[in-house]
Amino acid sequence: MIRLTSALIGVAYLMPACSLPSQLAARAVPEVPSPSSMDETVTKGKIKPDDEVIALRLQLEMRGYRNQKVMQRVAQEQAKFPALAESCRKDFAFFEGSFGEPFPINNTEFLIPFYCASYRGGRVFQLLRFLKTEGLLEQPITIMAFPEIAVPDFKVSHPSNLPHSVNTLFGHPIYQVATRELTIKVICDFTGGHPSSESIYRYENNQFVLKEFKANTIENCRRGAPLVQVYP
Repeated sequence: MIRLTSALIGVAYLMPACSLPSQLAARAVPEVPSPSSMDETVTKGKIKPDDEVIALRLQLEMRGYRNQKVMQRVAQEQAKFPALAESCRKDFAFFEGSFGEPFPINNTEFLIPFYCASYRGGRVFQLLRFLKTEGLLEQPITIMAFPEIAVPDFKVSHPSNLPHSVNTLFGHPIYQVATRELTIKVICDFTGGHPSSESIYRYENNQFVLKEFKANTIENCRRGAPLVQVYP
């Protein structure tokens, strides 16, 4: 049995792009408020600082998204940002509050990674649903994950080496549209105290099902040994 540890430390990763159905393309999309107008809103107490972080990041990064139409819709939904910040930021000294590239699940549904914090081995993130008819849903999806990529609480390591249900994850999420597979990779950081790992999920029956999990010990990670299959 491999002894699995948990620590967190990252870098950015963008996911594959896709295009929103043409019906949405014709809709007029207002711009995200400018920093100055948002400062005034914060002063009046209508928006918390973390909500401002999300809105400003979205504004600054908007031109970098391949799927502009989906992200323009997300920019309209600032009323949902407080709930996103509350769910994502509580255990981190530095809150990131940024969105990754949307990826398509089907013709009407997308998933968007929402990044809580960045560390050397990966990023802490949640996966949010975006529906063509309803827009961005505030509740992140829940999937089964091993402790190495699950981040229920930075302060207390999960006591079990068995996968458990969480909605906050750690690593680099990569989605393959053709195979409907989500891979979450954690980069080895032996100086920070956590090994490398790789989890593979497949989207089946409206949920991500864990298909494979590979990991390393710190010792094997340090000497560059390949990952060992832990599950199944």
